[in-house]
Amino acid sequence: MIKRILQLQIIFSIIFIIIVALTASIKAMFSAIIGCLCCFIPCSYFFWKASREVKGNDPKKIITQMYYAETGKFLLTISCFILVFKANILHSPIIFFMGFIVVQSTVWLLSVV
Repeated sequence: MIKRILQLQIIFSIIFIIIVALTASIKAMFSAIIGCLCCFIPCSYFFWKASREVKGNDPKKIITQMYYAETGKFLLTISCFILVFKANILHSPIIFFMGFIVVQSTVWLLSVV
């Protein structure tokens, strides 16, 4: 399931970036790439951290590991947003947020299915 989510995130990102490149400008495409990466990198960290083996399969340790993974994902996401907005490198903030939502929506959609 994790591998499938990451694959779909990459596929949706590429499709979104191509659509933005064809309909907008190269600068807008750069904003789309940054938006997709600001979601993909923290999600990848979460899946990597959450899927690590827990010795003894203790439920308390598994839940603790999930909380650490989610906290790390949250902090990485905040850091990405701060870095992007402090560096002032966005051409189109709307496309940036759309890229973020496109990647995040894959997690929501596959959770339902």
